[in-house]
Amino acid sequence: MSGFSLTELLVAIAIIATLIALLLPALGAARASGRSARCLANLRQLGLGWTLYADDWAGRVLPLAYTESHQLQRSSQPVYFFARQDPAGRRWIHAEGLLRPYLDGSGGDGSVFECPAQPWGSYRGQAFADAFGTTYGYNGYYLTPPTTPGWGHSIWGPIRDRPWLRLAQVERPGEVVVFADAMILLGGLRSTSLLDPPRVFDRGAWATNRSPTTSFRHGPGNGTGRALLVRADGSAAGAARADSRTSSSDYPIGFLSRTNDPFYVPNWRSWQ
Repeated sequence: MSGFSLTELLVAIAIIATLIALLLPALGAARASGRSARCLANLRQLGLGWTLYADDWAGRVLPLAYTESHQLQRSSQPVYFFARQDPAGRRWIHAEGLLRPYLDGSGGDGSVFECPAQPWGSYRGQAFADAFGTTYGYNGYYLTPPTTPGWGHSIWGPIRDRPWLRLAQVERPGEVVVFADAMILLGGLRSTSLLDPPRVFDRGAWATNRSPTTSFRHGPGNGTGRALLVRADGSAAGAARADSRTSSSDYPIGFLSRTNDPFYVPNWRSWQ
């Protein structure tokens, strides 16, 4: 019984290697497509939880972060839509987030608060560097200005006097974004729960926002990816970056539009 010759073995190995090389891009694309599908499912769940919260609270939409200054009695630390902040333990308690009654609020791998295309380990946390929080940003700048950290929920917040909206007051619900992929470049890639607009309001005027947070992590990369998002009407989709401004040439972070409307703050011109 004759065996394979060395030449035949080398030819077979070359054929197998060629087939593997041809299959790998397809397998990679399939994995990326699966991650995007899971991310979109997460966003739909967050959008549903957002609507259910408003139903339970007389139409008032979900705050980005709630503190004792907003009559929170059970904790002196901010409670965000995704978790309660626990500075003593330097961690997030996802079981106590504002959306916990409406969906599985556990944190970590596979969490509804984590986009599979941006797994823990590929970035650091913004508030707690070594603690997973969320990789989705909430449009609190428009929806709940007084409860948005950094912009509204302190006596120095430039938008603290803007109204906290009710569901019926949301303008252009088929376009305005509620949640979307988000990251920020702050001494490296970090997570953020804020979906900030292209222009920010201060001292009665609008100024260019130089720290974008919308993350375009789905797709081929090199600045050509897409951000996944859920709108106020519950529809979820992907969108390309409209603004070439980005905080890094290596990571696709920017804005969905060049101005605040329609995605971020549809009524921004009436603020002045």
